[in-house]
Amino acid sequence: MTMNLLGFLIGSGLSLGVVTSYSAYRRQRPTLSQRAGNYLGEKQVRPELSDVKTLLDENLLSPLQDALNRLLEYFGSTGPSVKRRLAEANLPWTIKKVRLLQLLSGLAALVLTTLIWGFWHLHSPENPWVFLIVTIICGILGLLAPDRWLTWKAKTRQSQIGMVVPDCAELISLSVAAGEGLVDALTRVRPSIPGPLGEEIEEVLGVVKVGTPLPEALNKLIQRNPDPALNRLTEALLVAIERGTPLAQVLRAQSLDAREAQRRELIEMGGRKEIAMLIPVVFLILPVTILFALYPGLASLKIGF
Repeated sequence: MTMNLLGFLIGSGLSLGVVTSYSAYRRQRPTLSQRAGNYLGEKQVRPELSDVKTLLDENLLSPLQDALNRLLEYFGSTGPSVKRRLAEANLPWTIKKVRLLQLLSGLAALVLTTLIWGFWHLHSPENPWVFLIVTIICGILGLLAPDRWLTWKAKTRQSQIGMVVPDCAELISLSVAAGEGLVDALTRVRPSIPGPLGEEIEEVLGVVKVGTPLPEALNKLIQRNPDPALNRLTEALLVAIERGTPLAQVLRAQSLDAREAQRRELIEMGGRKEIAMLIPVVFLILPVTILFALYPGLASLKIGF
């Protein structure tokens, strides 16, 4: 394979990816007729242009995007998994936007790899097969990067929620013990709860104020957040509401359980960190120490011979 043919194949792939990305971005944006239709009362669309756009979408762009979606699901995550992590990370995105971000990230990795290798090839020519393999690997890593970032974002947010659950349970128990209802207690403690858990409480209060029953809002809270501490607290609240159990005692017990769970988690994390700390000790510090201990003796033996 010559460099001209290799450059043609890579350029064709990049061009196809850019066209697909731009078409997906344009399809998500509302057209001028759609934006003006909100003020005119109807949509003014030229039939011939609409027919051409429909033919292009059905015959060219839709198959390409479906194939791209299947490819991304094969290398990355499925649609339900992406939707679940978007809810856990509280990102107002759609699955199509995540797929578009993955495509753009992969194209950016391909372009950067091509440019860097091109400058490198001017000074030291290499085998084109090596360039092709490195480019493909970088493109796959670029496709996977947004998916891994979304996973990290969801886990970070859920861990932040779990850290604040004991304090939230104690504050709610104090408000309930003072004679307030659960909704009033949530409203009172909302300004004192920072971070993602405060956002979730605010969302629960928002849907309750528009007429949604509190148990239904709490069930949606469980569906959005898989954090164990928050789920235990919410399920205890649901059981207390259903059976009429005193909320103050339930919340106080949940607070103690959450703090005990945090203590166990810290002990387990410390044990894992101890094992990780042995790696630099065994592979870096210990060999250098042995070398310093043995080198004088080896040097004296060499001088003696």
